[in-house]
Amino acid sequence: PHQLRDADALIQKLRSTIDAWPAWAQEDWTLKPRFGSSGRGRVAGTRLDVDNPILRGSLPRLMELGGFILQPFRRQRTDLSVQLDIPATPSRPIRVLGSLRPIVTTSGSYQGHRGLIADDITSSDHSFDTLLREQAITQAERARDTGFFGPCGVDAFVYEHDGTPHLHLCEFNARWSVGHVVHGIVRRLTGKLDFLPDGFEFRLDEPF
Repeated sequence: PHQLRDADALIQKLRSTIDAWPAWAQEDWTLKPRFGSSGRGRVAGTRLDVDNPILRGSLPRLMELGGFILQPFRRQRTDLSVQLDIPATPSRPIRVLGSLRPIVTTSGSYQGHRGLIADDITSSDHSFDTLLREQAITQAERARDTGFFGPCGVDAFVYEHDGTPHLHLCEFNARWSVGHVVHGIVRRLTGKLDFLPDGFEFRLDEPF
C-alpha cells in the first residue's frame, strides 16, 4: 500500500507492467482492492488511459484497502460456481455437491442463483460444466494438500476471445458459500415441487 503514496511513480509502474503483458491482455485492465468483496471498489482502465483523475482519486481508498491487484479485465458472458466438501479423512474422496450459475450485477453484487437438477445434484447446465467440475476438484485437491478440509467453493466465468469461449477459474472460497445454501434448499424441495424443464432460479429481493 505504501507504493500508492507516489501517484506519478505508481502510474509509470502501471504503464510498464501493462506494456509487458501479451497483446490480448492490454486492452482493458482493472485495479481490484486486495481486501474487498464481489469485485466492488475496483477501478477500470485501458492501455490508452492509464493516467486519469478517477484512478488518482481512488488511490487513498485503495491504500486503506491494503493496496490493489492489477489484472486484465475480461467481460464475462456467464458466471459459474461449484460447491464441494473436502472430508477430514484424506483417503475419502472429495465430494462435488453441485454447480450453479450465480446471478450478479455488473458491479458484482450478488442477486441469486440458477441451475438444473441432474443426477440428484444441481447443475449449471453449461457446456463447460464437466470441465468446470474437473478443474474445481483439482483446486480442491491442492487445498487438501495444504491441510484444508471442509466446505468450499470454486468461482469461475466464461469469457470470449477471438470469437471462442474460454473458461477461467478465478477464486477458491475456503468456506461455506451462498451456493451451498441454494444446493441444500434445492435438495429439500426436489420431489416436493415440480421444477420447470428449464431449471430453477432463486433471487433476493435486494442485491447484496
